[in-house]
Amino acid sequence: MAKSLLYGLFFFFGVVLSGQAQAVDSVKTKPANLTYLLLNKTGKLKRYRFYVGDQIMFRVKHDSRFYSGSITAIKDSTFYFQNTRIPLERVAQIRMRNHTGGKKVLNYSSVVLKSAGSIFTLVGAINFIAQSDDRVDGLHTMGAALTMYAAGVGLKALTKRTYNLEKKWQLKVVEMY
Repeated sequence: MAKSLLYGLFFFFGVVLSGQAQAVDSVKTKPANLTYLLLNKTGKLKRYRFYVGDQIMFRVKHDSRFYSGSITAIKDSTFYFQNTRIPLERVAQIRMRNHTGGKKVLNYSSVVLKSAGSIFTLVGAINFIAQSDDRVDGLHTMGAALTMYAAGVGLKALTKRTYNLEKKWQLKVVEMY
């Protein structure tokens, strides 16, 4: 019974995930203020823009913590974060949540796999305890569920990326007129 329930859940989540993969991203409109931070790779066209009000996660040089919050202002070669002036030359790393369409599906899939893995680990444990004569079915269910949970954790690790600023990436202020 647990195997057919597990197969049914895989089928259900497969249908749900295939429907989520077809979702279209909304286009972000430009704010009235045309000053923004530009994170780009030197010699390449890869670039990310951070406007006032956007969320940013960064680490300053000689500090091991990442700070996260919204940008309150951008001026000259600095940006203001929680009413603190942060010069661009002090920023060592930027960590961003990947925001492309495929990465959104990865994020959603990781949540679904971790949740389903947790639920089916509990189902397998109940089967293991309830069936005293044949406990193999419960062990198989728990093994498959723990594999699903591990796959969800692995997918979650793929949704964030850290950019080192002094190697290939640079951060600068761009003012549009």
